[in-house]
Amino acid sequence: MRGTSKLEIPMGKQRKTWSTDVKEAIVLSVLRGELGVAEAARQHGANESLIHT
Repeated sequence: MRGTSKLEIPMGKQRKTWSTDVKEAIVLSVLRGELGVAEAARQHGANESLIHT
């Protein structure tokens, strides 16, 4: 019997984990008007929908 190998195919991007401090800083920067939602998302490599509630 021949040896078998496992083929791994990455399925999408890995999820990021955010510390409470980072989440708070992102939200506060948007609420204070320092950044727009889109700009905050781009700076942190997140989707805008993660910032909107």
